[in-house]
Amino acid sequence: MYELIARHFMACCSRNARGRSSRVVVSMGGETFSASGLVVLERNWLDVYPYTAWSGAKIPNFAVGQRFTPAALLLSDGSTQPPPMLAEHELIAVMNEQGIGTDATIPEHIAKVQDRE
Repeated sequence: MYELIARHFMACCSRNARGRSSRVVVSMGGETFSASGLVVLERNWLDVYPYTAWSGAKIPNFAVGQRFTPAALLLSDGSTQPPPMLAEHELIAVMNEQGIGTDATIPEHIAKVQDRE
């Protein structure tokens, strides 16, 4: 616990980390694709406080309007998947956030959702 507190304090006194984020949007065959990336230029406080990850995919630099030829085009067969089921505490948080129910009726709402699967 001491190390966590000490590192947090030292990170607060350290210089800011610097990075460069980029986003590429490509139109091809009537479809739009995008990719995002992050390059860390100066780690600074990130070296002191290892409990936070600050990284991302590195993508090439492109100029606005630049054309390029992709190395490969792959078409995969598949379908979308539903989001994972919410845990009960997550459901209660969302219900409170959306103003659904009261403390007295929330268990009733949850029971109804579970009954209907």
